[in-house]
Amino acid sequence: MEIGFFRKTGILALAVSVAAFCLPAAVLAQSSRITVSGKITDTDGEPLAGVSVMIPGTMTGVGSGLEGEYSITVDMGVTLRFSCIGFESKDIKVEKSRYDIVLEEEAM
Repeated sequence: MEIGFFRKTGILALAVSVAAFCLPAAVLAQSSRITVSGKITDTDGEPLAGVSVMIPGTMTGVGSGLEGEYSITVDMGVTLRFSCIGFESKDIKVEKSRYDIVLEEEAM
């Protein structure tokens, strides 16, 4: 009877230890996500619709709306690439939640 008790409490202690170890990792992983938003314009201040906002090398991305607004949830520290036909692409490293982007026309 005593052996069964110790076996059960040992398994319970192991389960609690594993949960306590994994929980902080899960909390840290969630806290590194950030929603980045802003407005994309040309050098004249006109909003740019349909600009691709992507994490390079992935399929993760969004397009800017009619007023040049965008919003994307990513991991802190990733690079976002803003690109549109006829404009120079711009890369930024995510370190804050808002970036208003100005794209310059490509040189002919």
